[in-house]
Amino acid sequence: MAVASCAPVGVAVDTQAIDRDRSTLTIDVDKGGVFSALADRHVIRAPIAAGLVTLEGTPAAELTVNAAELVAVDPALSAAKRAEVTARMIGPDVLDAARYPEIRFSSTAITPDGADRWRLTGMLLLHGVSRAVAGTVSLRDAHYRGQLALKQSAFGIRPISIAGGTVKVKDDVRVMFDIVVSNR
Repeated sequence: MAVASCAPVGVAVDTQAIDRDRSTLTIDVDKGGVFSALADRHVIRAPIAAGLVTLEGTPAAELTVNAAELVAVDPALSAAKRAEVTARMIGPDVLDAARYPEIRFSSTAITPDGADRWRLTGMLLLHGVSRAVAGTVSLRDAHYRGQLALKQSAFGIRPISIAGGTVKVKDDVRVMFDIVVSNR
């Protein structure tokens, strides 16, 4: 995901880099199907490769994630099973990170939605497909926390299904973020 700012020439804009070490992006992938009790719900961590946040003037945000760096962090799975989930996720069956190495987000609008709360809309480039997405953001203790939902199929990703569809990954995915901007 990435953040871009378009400010008129001569206008001071407070644009800050995202602190990659203190910011997190987590993807929650749920299970479905008749035998979903036998499946695993996946928690994915996505390190932020780069990003900017514009706080003054027209607020904006953008960030980039390297698809090959996504990793399953499911606490209920063994290390070997997490590695298997990660390999399949970044492989050609799902993200195809070799073909589509970057995931990028650029805000198109950030509008107030209460005290220290905003509605966020933007364009997400995932799996070579760019689509509009929307979510919410709140500020607490210098952390911009929020979430958005998306459908894998909207980005050309076919959710994994096994045993004739009796065990499958749901199409709906929840993306949660906790962003801290770097101090100058």
